[in-house]
Formats: sequence, C-alpha cells, structure tokens
Amino acid sequence: MGYETRDPRETKETLQPEAGEQRRLSPTGQRAMQGRDVYVPRPDDVNFTDGQGRPIAIRTFSGSDQTYIRAYDRNVQTPPERPDPGQAGYANLKLEPDQTGNTRARLQDIYTAPAYRDNGVGSTMLNQAEKVAGQGGASEIYGSLSYEARNEAAVHKFYHNHGYSTRTSAQGGEEVYKKI
Repeated sequence: MGYETRDPRETKETLQPEAGEQRRLSPTGQRAMQGRDVYVPRPDDVNFTDGQGRPIAIRTFSGSDQTYIRAYDRNVQTPPERPDPGQAGYANLKLEPDQTGNTRARLQDIYTAPAYRDNGVGSTMLNQAEKVAGQGGASEIYGSLSYEARNEAAVHKFYHNHGYSTRTSAQGGEEVYKKI
C-alpha cells in the first residue's frame, strides 16, 4: 500500500486522483482512494515530558477507516509524516456502530514500549484515543483485553486507573469499556 501525505495547514485539496481512481471523502474529511490512504496529521497532537524527563510527541493520524495514535521520543526520532509502528508506543482506534445504531469506538491496539512504561506514555495515548472517540460521536470506548499472563495485574490496574470496567465480550473473552 502506498502512502501520500500533505501539510495539515493546507486549506484546499491539492492531491488529485490518478486516472481511473474514484475519490471519496470519509467522515473525518481525509480522502481515501482505491488502494491507498492519505494520512492527515491532526491538529490535536500532544507534546509532553514523560516521567524520566524525555520529550514525547503523540501524533494522531486519520486514515480512511481508523485513527492511528503514535508515540515518539523526540530525542530518538523526529515524528514522521505518516503512521509507522511508533518508536515509544502506538494505539489504533476505529469508530463503529453498536447494535442500536449508536457510535462506539473500538480500541484495537494499545502498546507502550517497555522503556517507556509507567512514565505517562500509555496514559497519554489512551487519553488521546478517548478524545478522538468523543469527537467522533462515540458514546463508549472499548477493547478486548490481551496480555501476557505475567502482565495481567498491571493491565487491569492501568484500565481501572483510567475509569474502565470489564465485561464479557460477544466472543466470550474479556474486554474493557468506558462510557464517554
């Protein structure tokens, strides 16, 4: 899959579809074309200093069907113009309808690199995911719990400290959720 980027300060659409491509706009305003996405950095990126004094940048990108939240230690890497795995951590969020037709947000992934855990990176990415979900009209954010057995208590504590509850998912596994 190829990627295009554009300066988020542009006010006019300057990227044109190639011959034979159909152009469509997603609800968040970015353009997706057959076979490739245009990732648009959002204006609500977060910069902060983590618990060890490292300058962290949280970049949020809108794709055609999900939002990509990435964490970077600015001492190690300049945040890129398109989503990559995220040097300090990452999260992926997708808006979807629930059984009643309301919008909810599925936290598909959230990961903090071991060297950045317990220093505010995961919490900041989760807060950013909640903010994006609320802006998208979601009434709740949820996600399946998956973890290594040795991390179970830490994972439960992380979500509990952020106001999440647990429930059984439709597939029978455990998931966390929070009304927003």
